[in-house]
Amino acid sequence: FGANISGNFTAYMLVNTPADLQNIKNNLNGTNDSEATFAYALGKDINASGIEFSFAPIGSLSSGFATLLEGQGHTISNLSISSSASLVGLFGYIGSNGTVQNLKFQNVTAANEDGFQTIGLLAGQNDGQISNIATLTGSSNSVDGNTPSGITAGGLVGLNTGTITNANVKVGVTVGDGGTDGNWNYAGGLVGINTGTITGSSAMGAVTGGSNGFIGGLVGQNGNTRQSGGSGAIGSSSASGIVSLTDNAQGSSVGGLVGYIAVGASVTGSSASGTVSGGDFTGGLAGQNLGAITFSSATGDVSAGTGGVVGGLVGQNGVNRGGLVGLNSLGSVTQSYATGAVIGSGNVQLGGLVGLNDAGATIASSYAIGSVTGTNLVAGNGAQSDIAAVGGFAGRNNGTITNSYATGNVSVAGTGSNFGDFAGGGFVGVNNTTGIIQGLGQFVYSTGSVTGGSQSVAGGFAGLNKGSISFAYASGNTHV
Repeated sequence: FGANISGNFTAYMLVNTPADLQNIKNNLNGTNDSEATFAYALGKDINASGIEFSFAPIGSLSSGFATLLEGQGHTISNLSISSSASLVGLFGYIGSNGTVQNLKFQNVTAANEDGFQTIGLLAGQNDGQISNIATLTGSSNSVDGNTPSGITAGGLVGLNTGTITNANVKVGVTVGDGGTDGNWNYAGGLVGINTGTITGSSAMGAVTGGSNGFIGGLVGQNGNTRQSGGSGAIGSSSASGIVSLTDNAQGSSVGGLVGYIAVGASVTGSSASGTVSGGDFTGGLAGQNLGAITFSSATGDVSAGTGGVVGGLVGQNGVNRGGLVGLNSLGSVTQSYATGAVIGSGNVQLGGLVGLNDAGATIASSYAIGSVTGTNLVAGNGAQSDIAAVGGFAGRNNGTITNSYATGNVSVAGTGSNFGDFAGGGFVGVNNTTGIIQGLGQFVYSTGSVTGGSQSVAGGFAGLNKGSISFAYASGNTHV
């Protein structure tokens, strides 16, 4: 070799055994005796089967991982991680200067031992950079939040405030019933709560939750309510796993991609294809949207138990609550669609695209083509403001919908004591006084048939209209 070699070089410490992997926790910054820095690199696949020590998460909130782990495409297999620490995963905490990349998992599990824990296969919390992470095809990987409340669980990361790019994992994620007043449970096939950025990633595992939770095929909650980090952005990502709740679960928001999209958060160019069931707010893509959804889709079937707000794409879009401390979020959906069948019962708000589009919220240039079926409907308190509402596009509209259409058939059936206890429409079940549905340069329309049962009101376009509808038409048959 020549005597003069120039350029930038990275010094690596090779990680070849489970013990080497565990020992990273003793040097989180990658510094040696001369204060020079180095990175870690897997020199080979690591099989943790039969290890004689209990693997502890690498790093904590007080001292996070702050250098590079280069996986070089190698696989970590047969590793079980269980801890009473607040952050649980291969890494407890990846700090803002930490990077993990080019790594695979096979038959790896992570589980909590207590309440108020944040859990992920790779990391409990990530403030750094994660890229090119995968699970091997045919492997069985899981994250188990068990029964306590206050759990945040993700297939890859519990809480992400950093960046995740090109992560494609199949991890089964389970949490139990959450509590109230901040003790909710969060579960996502990739991330439990995201206040950072997720791009070009996918989750394929089943996600299951209980009462008082935010449950999503990719992310449980996208955006910041009380966690650290930014507003939360998801782009060019997908979820295909089944998302469901345990029997009789209440107070939860469930979505094929995201359970709950917070104010200021966004989902762009993303999709969900798994079936979604259960929840007070249930959507093929998102259970509740208080942020912005653009160029996104849901193709899985959606169903709920008795009551609730259910939509092929979004359960509830926007929220408008008055009172001493009001909450007014103008959720938006633009150029997005849903194709799955939607079914619900009880005092439900049921729509092919959205169950409830609340006052101030907007939907533009979107469509729904799945059938919408309301069965065993009931009328709540019997007042018109509380009737069950079923529509090919929207169950109930209090906001603004423009340049959109629905083609699915709508069916309404239930047990009512008064005429008008249920409303079914080819486009919207109930368009309330603040509701605006209009075509801007093109018509808003519905083409599906509408079938109304006893004590129902049904219309080809709207079951009940108290707002404004313009430049709209319906071409489907209506039967009562």
